[in-house]
Amino acid sequence: MPAPLPAAPAEPVAAEPSLAEVALAALAANPSPAPPPMPVAEAGAPPLPPAPAPAPMMLSAPAATLGPEAAPGGITGSADFRDLKLYQHTANADGSYRHLDMGLTGLVAAAGVWKEVRLKLFDRRGTVGLEFRRIRGWPAMFETWPEGGTDQFGPFWRLETQATAAAMAKLPGLGDRAMLAALLEVLPTLARRAARLAALPAEEQEAWAERGRAMAAAVEASRPEPPRPTGRVG
Repeated sequence: MPAPLPAAPAEPVAAEPSLAEVALAALAANPSPAPPPMPVAEAGAPPLPPAPAPAPMMLSAPAATLGPEAAPGGITGSADFRDLKLYQHTANADGSYRHLDMGLTGLVAAAGVWKEVRLKLFDRRGTVGLEFRRIRGWPAMFETWPEGGTDQFGPFWRLETQATAAAMAKLPGLGDRAMLAALLEVLPTLARRAARLAALPAEEQEAWAERGRAMAAAVEASRPEPPRPTGRVG
């Protein structure tokens, strides 16, 4: 009898891409159009109107790939991100204030994809908060800039574990709330990794992760409860 033929070698199985890799691929396939050239005013002509603010770098994500739709402001377990960069770690000598200034790319959730996000996670005498800036060097993250404060560096908006509901009321847009929900979901991981990049000891890394969890819990607790029925049945 003839000898049996050797079995064909098994083909390697490609690894499943991560959510963040899917997000970046979607952004690469749908690049944002280049802005039009700035017009130049002629001598003696009235001044030109100011240029419109840049639109946030956001692209709708494929729902079939990214899972069930997220409720704005809720935590769904579907958010991911691609890369993290630590801009600065600061801590006062007396420990009354400290922050992590960090940026991430490829933030993705069921509600959308955001190419770039930057934030400060801070602890001010036990009050944890997030700070966002509308200044040079920070990406345009919000569809509508929330009303906040201004200092010598420019406009900012803060969301803290104190007066959380009042700050959230200044962020009415569903798209902006979806971005914030995705950010809060990955915030403990972001904080821990940023603390590791700052070469902080393991206990400090976990302390920053806990601050991220506290911020997410404060936002979740600030959501209004659904109205209860008052009428009698029967």
